[in-house]
Amino acid sequence: MTLRAIVVAVACVLPTLGTAASLERVFELLAIPQMVDVMRSEGLDYARDLATDMRSGGADSSWNTVLNRIYDAPTMEETVQRGMSSILEGQDLSSIVAFFDDGVGAHVVELEISARRAMVDDGIDAAARDQFRDLTASNELRIRHLERFVQANDLIDTNVAGNLNSSIQFYFGMADAGGIAL
Repeated sequence: MTLRAIVVAVACVLPTLGTAASLERVFELLAIPQMVDVMRSEGLDYARDLATDMRSGGADSSWNTVLNRIYDAPTMEETVQRGMSSILEGQDLSSIVAFFDDGVGAHVVELEISARRAMVDDGIDAAARDQFRDLTASNELRIRHLERFVQANDLIDTNVAGNLNSSIQFYFGMADAGGIAL
């Protein structure tokens, strides 16, 4: 489950308790700047790979200029906060703050950020794939449990849809920045 999904679920499920917490506190607890930093790294890595695949010379200075405009951290952070604000505006955020301020909620945020950082590390990715291959060969029951978890939580379709949406937004950003013509 992504951090966004957790925030939406918490905002929709928890009842209003009567005291309002600030959106800024929620953004702080969700470590939005750190999450944006990871999202920026993911996007830049993807764009560099894309340049290698699509452009004869790979990434050049004009490509990198466009990337820096698309993946401008302050703009990205403002966009995330604006989107979350539209979902959470008018809600009593006390329960969200209480959940993410300590214990499980704070740990979820830490794990989400560390997992996403790990996913862009080629060495960690290779090690995880090796470990999965070993697990597949030695522990069929655990693999079946993992497959059921993936299916029950619709992780494949959700991730494919998210990646397709991200890709199209990337192309729109490249076009808007003058990097490609659509």
